[in-house]
Amino acid sequence: FLHYNLMDIAAAEDLHRSLLQILGDGDPKSKATSALYLGDWATLERLIQSPRLTPPVAWSILSSWTGLGTEPDRLDQEYRRLITKFPNDWNVPSLYLGYLRSQEKYREGSAMLERWLERNADPRTPGHFHAHVRLAHNYFLEHEFEKGRALLAAMNVSDRYQQAIINRGIAECLAGQ
Repeated sequence: FLHYNLMDIAAAEDLHRSLLQILGDGDPKSKATSALYLGDWATLERLIQSPRLTPPVAWSILSSWTGLGTEPDRLDQEYRRLITKFPNDWNVPSLYLGYLRSQEKYREGSAMLERWLERNADPRTPGHFHAHVRLAHNYFLEHEFEKGRALLAAMNVSDRYQQAIINRGIAECLAGQ
């Protein structure tokens, strides 16, 4: 409000600095948001390295770093470290895939998703369906059309919405051939 409505950037920064002091380590997501607003990279670094880091906070920090053009080697390192730290969480690999696609590293993205799916084979795992769909699209981007079509055709879903998404992906792969 101070920044965007009253155009008082100095007051907004003062408020964020106060929040950083008051929050301590009790609310890492708010702390990360304030640190990002202030460009406090040391605090963001400390938060992302924290043993108490949770997947939502990791996702929040990484998404902000991705949007700000943080050096690619550093981003790759953090994405890989956090995927290892949270092997069952879908949000970090999903975000990483988007980043890899923006770099046109489709094969790398496919390999990462293949590993994630191996670790998370249970169809009830959050993100399992979306991982298949996004992996099939990555195969399409790699011109591995048959691989993408076969992956989607092997899926067994009863939900009409999910079936429509699968059919769209299969059609995309068939159109690419």
